[in-house]
Amino acid sequence: MSGWRKRQIADKMEQAMTNPIPRSSLFGTPASLEALDLQIRNLSTDSERAIAYTYTMLAFNMAHKMIEAEKVASNS
Repeated sequence: MSGWRKRQIADKMEQAMTNPIPRSSLFGTPASLEALDLQIRNLSTDSERAIAYTYTMLAFNMAHKMIEAEKVASNS
């Protein structure tokens, strides 16, 4: 395999592994989905929990959409 072809494959792999989801250093990251769920369950009121679950699921859906778009882009 030529050096040019190896570089082309390496570039394609690097693009496929690019994380499209930005990370914020302002917030910690729960150890697991279960830990996140426990944090939300421990909120004081039902309305706080409802808001937390709503925005968590919005973020999950957005992350899913970004990953799917990245997969499509890396396959083209």
